[in-house]
Amino acid sequence: MERSIYLDQLYFDGFLKFKIDPKNSDLKNINEIIKSIEDGNIKEGFSMETKYDRSADLRPSTIEYDASFSKVCESIGVIDILNEYLKYKTKPRTVQLRAAYEGSSYLSWHRDTHKYKNDATTVGNVPPVFKAIYYPHISNNKPRATLRVSSGSHLRYFNSKIVDLTVPRLMFNKKVDIQESNDTILIFNTGLLHSVLSVKGTPIYRLITSFK
Repeated sequence: MERSIYLDQLYFDGFLKFKIDPKNSDLKNINEIIKSIEDGNIKEGFSMETKYDRSADLRPSTIEYDASFSKVCESIGVIDILNEYLKYKTKPRTVQLRAAYEGSSYLSWHRDTHKYKNDATTVGNVPPVFKAIYYPHISNNKPRATLRVSSGSHLRYFNSKIVDLTVPRLMFNKKVDIQESNDTILIFNTGLLHSVLSVKGTPIYRLITSFK
């Protein structure tokens, strides 16, 4: 896909399913690490700790677990496309490996950055930061949908929280599901409305990188 199309999608849709090379050495290493953690083999001094209900994060630090976690967004081209879109040199701010376990969603429709009527302060970063989320497909099952985004919702905003979070549930609103995949990574504006989907079966892992 031409770069100009990628840039258009990031602006108008607010997200991009960015094609990546599954043979990339950092990606292959990350997949093996996640499989090992899933099998219960985790380095001494590290653990998967609950943050939200039915999910757990790698603690105390994902980037200290293995260098591939902090290098991958550069080696697969995510930083290049963000630099071109944002017109400045960006770099990872936080990197987090998270597992979502079987059961209902741990996080329904929301924007990472918002300020609704009667809110005293703004929640999140202004302007909203960009994130890249890699959902490796490490099981033998069919790839599962794991995140739902409301296309273009970063360009509209309702002062009422009830209205703002109801609109993406309506039939006419364009919604896109993001699936487990070893050859795409999600890049998105965190002002976008998005919802974590429920998990059936084995945990779904996600590597979440925030940029500054």
